[in-house]
Amino acid sequence: MFLTKPYGISVYFKDDKPLFKSEYYDLEYEVDAYIFMKLYGHVHFPLSPRENTIQNDNDSACNKCKISYARIYPDSVRCSLIRPSETHDFRKTDKVYAMPVKYRNIESIGKRILLYNKQTLKSADSIIVFRGIVDKDGILSDIELIVGKRSVYSDQVEKDLLSLFSDLWEPARLLETGQAYPTYIKIYIRLNRDGTVTVLLSPRKVMNLTGR
Repeated sequence: MFLTKPYGISVYFKDDKPLFKSEYYDLEYEVDAYIFMKLYGHVHFPLSPRENTIQNDNDSACNKCKISYARIYPDSVRCSLIRPSETHDFRKTDKVYAMPVKYRNIESIGKRILLYNKQTLKSADSIIVFRGIVDKDGILSDIELIVGKRSVYSDQVEKDLLSLFSDLWEPARLLETGQAYPTYIKIYIRLNRDGTVTVLLSPRKVMNLTGR
C-alpha cells in the first residue's frame, strides 16, 4: 500500500513572490498537525507515484513507497517520495535556518489562565492558537487568533499575552551568524480535562526565515 502521510508540508500562496507568506507544518509535531488540519482540512495526496518519479528498477512497482515531504501550491500538490530501498532519513538533512523563538517561563502563561473566573472560561474553546511576531529584541506583537472562535476567553488571553507576557521572549537567531531577527510564532493553548493548561510554541524547527 502506498503510504500517504508526509512528515512535513510547505504551503505556498499565489502572491508569494518573495515566499514571505509560505508556511511550513511539521506533521510529526502535535501543534503543527492540529493547526494544519484546522486551517486546511484533509489534503488528498496521490495514491500512487507517477512513472517519472521511479528511479530504481527494483522498485518499479513502488507499492511500498512513502511520501516524505509535500509542497502545496495554488494549482498543484507535489510530493517527494522514499522508495522501499531508501534508508536515508531526509529529516536529518532538511535545511533549518535558525533557532526558534522561546519563552523563558512558558508555564507562567498557563498558570495565569488558571486564574480566570468561571464565567470567562465558560466561553472557552478547548484549544486556541494565536499567531504573532517576536521582534529581534524579544517583544511579542501583532497577535491574531487563527484557530478557535473569538470569545471573552480568547480576548482575555490575547490581552494578557500583549501585556503580561509581551517581553521575556528569546528571539529567533540565524544559525550561521547567531544574529537575532523578527519572526512569526504560533502560540497553542489547550485546556486539559484534568484542569491543567498546556502551552506550546511553533515552529519547533525554523524551515523558512519568516517562521510561518
